[in-house]
Amino acid sequence: MAWSSLYLFLLSLAAVPQNRSLNPPAGNSPFLKLIGSGVQVYRCEENTDDLGYQLIFAEADLFNPDTGGITAGYHYFLPRPDGRGGKPTWSLLPTPGKSGSTSPSSTATFKVIATVPSKHQKLNIANLLLRATSHSGDGPLSQASYVQRLHSIGGVPPSCCCELGEAVKIPYQSEYIFWTQNNSALPSLPAQLGAPSGNILLVSYFAEGFQIYKFNGSSWAIQNVSATLSSLPGSSVLGRHYFAREKDVNGGQPSWEIYEPKSRVTARTLQMAPVDSTSIPWLLNKATSWAGGKCMLGSVSYVQRLYTSGGTPPSSMVGAKVGDMHRSEYTGIYVFYVPQQ
Repeated sequence: MAWSSLYLFLLSLAAVPQNRSLNPPAGNSPFLKLIGSGVQVYRCEENTDDLGYQLIFAEADLFNPDTGGITAGYHYFLPRPDGRGGKPTWSLLPTPGKSGSTSPSSTATFKVIATVPSKHQKLNIANLLLRATSHSGDGPLSQASYVQRLHSIGGVPPSCCCELGEAVKIPYQSEYIFWTQNNSALPSLPAQLGAPSGNILLVSYFAEGFQIYKFNGSSWAIQNVSATLSSLPGSSVLGRHYFAREKDVNGGQPSWEIYEPKSRVTARTLQMAPVDSTSIPWLLNKATSWAGGKCMLGSVSYVQRLYTSGGTPPSSMVGAKVGDMHRSEYTGIYVFYVPQQ
């Protein structure tokens, strides 16, 4: 069957299942949609019991559906994972349609964090949610935090292979939706989490790391946090979030530190709002102590923990012993406020 005919056939089967795991965390908004048309490349490799095709890379031209089929950029895989484990990469041309440009306007690399099989998984590759792991350039993709791969058509390899090392290229088309992190808290926050009047937003940081729990004999209790702070997923690390060894004189222990200019704020929790059973609650924290003078975090009055994903303690205590530790991966956005002058 010719690819054009196959495309029309598969288009009718490309419905995307409704699944929340494909949505980026709250606090992100879509800003760009591109269509990728190219090939998924597989190689015949040994599985546990037999040979099978494994994805090794993809390559595709990117088109903006609003510009009438002009090439806007390219999709490909890095030869090796970047520092945060990402390989799938998207690059935009400085001028759409002019592929001879010496360098892209912006490039973003991502890693897969959620996979949902397509409705017709024997014909169409899975739907994906990916989080940014690195950026370059100053074009639109320099602000990308997440990308979804949706409405895929084709791209599925044969179910079996016979010759070890054999490679096949399978045509596919997908819709890529790029998201960026919001710069401020949404107005629809639970009322108890709002910073009191007289405070204004200073800055917000994306956090990625672990909530650390310790089993005390009857429950998993929060023991510490270890997370990096950056302006958005995939950007340079600007600081860290952790618990101070001891509470300060005002009862604060959760701390946020920025490396340049060096400053730190410690706070205690005032209010919390549960999100769902899979994510830690959103919080409003009041600053209790500071370091680093009045620059950056040295003048913070309140800190919100918002738009969390993951980070919950184990759901079971079966087999747990007193003193056992558990690291629960999470992401979130911390929003910092200062007194209005």
